[in-house]
Amino acid sequence: MFKQVETKQKRFVLIPDILNCVKKSAYTREPLLQTFKSLIDEGVTNIQTPFKKYEFPTPIKAGLISAITGSELYAAQGRYTLYHDLQRMGFLSRMIPFTYQYPIEKIVEIFHYIESGCIDNAKSVHIPKIIKKEKKFHPDPDLFRDLENVSRKLAQYSDSYGVRVQKNLQKLCYSYAVLCGRNSVMREDVDKVLHLGNWMNFDFNAL
Repeated sequence: MFKQVETKQKRFVLIPDILNCVKKSAYTREPLLQTFKSLIDEGVTNIQTPFKKYEFPTPIKAGLISAITGSELYAAQGRYTLYHDLQRMGFLSRMIPFTYQYPIEKIVEIFHYIESGCIDNAKSVHIPKIIKKEKKFHPDPDLFRDLENVSRKLAQYSDSYGVRVQKNLQKLCYSYAVLCGRNSVMREDVDKVLHLGNWMNFDFNAL
């Protein structure tokens, strides 16, 4: 995997449930989180395990996508909860949290699907085909300025200024533009991220 990250064949590490990685002793969990923190920001030049060592001439970087339940995020593990570990390590300032809960009508729909095997008003999900090639975007200060409110709100969780968050939100705008097949950011890209901002917090708002 690391070689694929080095050659940019893979850009993200996907861990369906990060609990499997962090439900360890502090001696295991902290080095792993520090590696992830470096991987998603300044990059890493070497990774060493009990069985193998990887070295890279230039730092390799990759994004991280993962999930965890709210109860486990705040569950005490040793001296700290995972939330406080992420906060004191500076990890929270490098990530965009996305929390949610199901409204009662959605729960009713889920039970109906489980019991009947069918879903009412089913909608198909279209995943566009993306051509993998480098694209260079030019920032639009007038559009990106509207993201500052979300950046400042997220900065409160990490006791930071929100600079890294702002950069990541702008990357989300670029990503949506790529999904739409464009080479420039438009108002709809920023509006999409602002809408998602309703769940970019630790408030667990209803979908």
